[in-house]
Amino acid sequence: MISDIFTVIDNAIVGSDQVISVTGSTPAKTDMDELALYVLDRVLNGDDPFCFGLNKYAQAIANISGYTSFMSDNMKDDFNRYGLIKFYQGMRIAGISGAKKTAKGDLLVPDKRIFGVAGKIGNLDMRGDVRVYETPDNNKELFQIKVSGFEFGYCVTDIEKVAKVTFSA
Repeated sequence: MISDIFTVIDNAIVGSDQVISVTGSTPAKTDMDELALYVLDRVLNGDDPFCFGLNKYAQAIANISGYTSFMSDNMKDDFNRYGLIKFYQGMRIAGISGAKKTAKGDLLVPDKRIFGVAGKIGNLDMRGDVRVYETPDNNKELFQIKVSGFEFGYCVTDIEKVAKVTFSA
């Protein structure tokens, strides 16, 4: 579900000021400042702005040169303990595991991307009961598992509240 939704969002954002192109594989302070400005300019009352990508990009944000000089002591403790920071210029930072993959072998969110979101961007509807079927194969010492009965639908209504940083390397 997460992979499907963010693949659609990634493909819907194709240009203008919503895309920050970066040469290389890590964000610079200017790139993150531009993302934060875009997102914070579109935040409405009650919205919680955040950015996310794979954990390797969340870690790269924490390692931006000079950023530790702006951290409080609590933020520095978290940084030294976990290697990550929780906020960047008013945006929460979330990292998603690069080890977790879909059944097709795809990452949960597209690689070489950091998404910035300025609050609610649409609707998600989930329905059904999840049913799990197991079929053992004793000769191969293997279980085949099938999950059925779950459906979801989504509608992205405010794509202008999303920006992304893309990496070329």
